[in-house]
Amino acid sequence: MEGPRATVLGLVASVNRLAGVEVPLQAEVSSCLTRFFDTFSVHFEDDVGGGVAAAFPVELSPSRPVGKVFSPETPKRGIDMSPPSGTSPLQYRKVRTIQNNDSKFVFEVHGPENEPLVMKETTKTAGNTKADANRNELRNEFMALMAVHSSDDDAEGGADSGAGGLSVPARAPGIVPVPVMFDEDIRTTMIYPLYAMDMFEFVDAYARKHMAMGCKETQARIWVAQMLHSVDRMQSKGVVHRDLKLENLLVDWTGNCIITDFEMAIHDRGADDVLTGVELLGTPLYIPPETIRKRKLHKSLNDVWAVGVIAWELVSNSNPWRVDTDSTAVKELVRITSATTSTTLRKEAHMSDEFFQLVRSLVSPVEDRLTARQAMALPLFKGIDFDDADSLFPQNEPHADLVDVMSIVDVVRVQKGHLKKEPFKKEWVKDERSGARAVVG
Repeated sequence: MEGPRATVLGLVASVNRLAGVEVPLQAEVSSCLTRFFDTFSVHFEDDVGGGVAAAFPVELSPSRPVGKVFSPETPKRGIDMSPPSGTSPLQYRKVRTIQNNDSKFVFEVHGPENEPLVMKETTKTAGNTKADANRNELRNEFMALMAVHSSDDDAEGGADSGAGGLSVPARAPGIVPVPVMFDEDIRTTMIYPLYAMDMFEFVDAYARKHMAMGCKETQARIWVAQMLHSVDRMQSKGVVHRDLKLENLLVDWTGNCIITDFEMAIHDRGADDVLTGVELLGTPLYIPPETIRKRKLHKSLNDVWAVGVIAWELVSNSNPWRVDTDSTAVKELVRITSATTSTTLRKEAHMSDEFFQLVRSLVSPVEDRLTARQAMALPLFKGIDFDDADSLFPQNEPHADLVDVMSIVDVVRVQKGHLKKEPFKKEWVKDERSGARAVVG
């Protein structure tokens, strides 16, 4: 088998160089060899032959089902986590690295039909407890999404279709769908649709382009309405995200706001709204005071605090306390947010009274805070039909601002080496005021 092993090793090195994918070669080779020689029964001379170098990743017929239904120590709760029959992680070709964090990676990949997708992947490394934690986080995310997208008559919050993956109906349009998942011995992989950008990228690029505090309040109003609709859906299924922030919101290709990254989510269908003794997880500014001070989590009120902070950031490109999160110690950030009352926030000059009322009703002590359903009834959302998901999440052509900002974001990605081809580029020009390169069209 030394010949095939050497072939695979050389192949992986070549593909990584051609694709520009920044992945530790040792981990990639180890994983690839394991897949070829342990998971699959492959006869290279007969099944693959000399065409493997020209057609990587090759589509192989597994000798047994690919992936497992969780590890033995993880409760299955009746949910089938098997990937669709006949599929393999090797069917997805890595195009660029979106995130590289220790043993967890996020890639843009192309699927079997060359469709653009996103791959979340964490590898098993001997003695690396962080790697094990990452794998459990991905499994937790899968479970939470299965619950969110479960049918309304499913009391257990599980899937009502045969196999996990993109075949599960997406019943919450503002939340990423249930991914295709491969839970193998050496790694855990999840496949999602590819979205245009994350919300942090959008707000930053929009503010730079228009020299504004943030995005228009009319657009922020729609995105906040979409977030509240999604959070209300999550609460109805007993799911609390716990890490809502701009970076964990996506903008789809028609400009809708999509919630992602459920790795820290809690799924609890119990009648009691308050959970005590919870682990402190998340990002300081977005964690409500009662969780920080008392380790209490109110399932119906936890995520709406973060929605209020995000709403402020959308129109101001800053936070409600106007603190620099990069230079302020975490302990001080916690002290500031924990001291928040209904009178401590100060309205921005460019902010309407209705928008400020929304933020103040969410970024407030737990006894004064509105639930997502209650916030939907505020005057700011007059004229929005929250019961009509098709009108709330329209699938139209992207508006001009979105296309413009997409172009700016992709220029930044090109400059950072994260993107090699500009999908919106028609003509490169130079901005004489800043000397920066921009895209027209």
